[in-house]
Amino acid sequence: MSSDLQFAAYRPSQRDGVIALFEGSFGDAEGADEGRTIAALVSTLLSTTADDELYGFCAVDGSEILAAVFFSRFMVPDDTVTFMLSPMAVATRYQRQGIGQGLIGFGLEQLAHRGVALVVTYGDPAFYSRCGFQAVSLDQIEAPYALSHPQGWQARSLLSELLPAIPGRTQCVAAFRDPAY
Repeated sequence: MSSDLQFAAYRPSQRDGVIALFEGSFGDAEGADEGRTIAALVSTLLSTTADDELYGFCAVDGSEILAAVFFSRFMVPDDTVTFMLSPMAVATRYQRQGIGQGLIGFGLEQLAHRGVALVVTYGDPAFYSRCGFQAVSLDQIEAPYALSHPQGWQARSLLSELLPAIPGRTQCVAAFRDPAY
């Protein structure tokens, strides 16, 4: 990797490269079937989610896409502007170099400038805690679906260090409503 690493907003011209990144990264980590499943999710997310409900960011070195992350609208019962971080991928050979954390930090900063107050995610607490996420109970912010690992439900306020309690039903954008995800 050269010193030309840059974080920037996702561009539609990067679609094929980003989908391939997710397929390769998840395929290497969890098997080819999972790679194809997550690649399909990204494709659906990009083709069915309105521009104002989806923000994507990439880490690039020249023309190579090293990492990508997407944040999509997450509907909560009150007027808190909330987005969900998912999915996130770093090319296998660039993992454990801080690129993913840097990209998430960049994305969160961009979201804060756009008035987003809260970001939720479901993933590895050891990784996401390094990005400022905190475990959140299902009573505090309900997950839209049953979680097999509730300890992976996390949130980060972009306004303060305190996480709000937002009781009531939540909902993801349409792309995440497929039970396969």
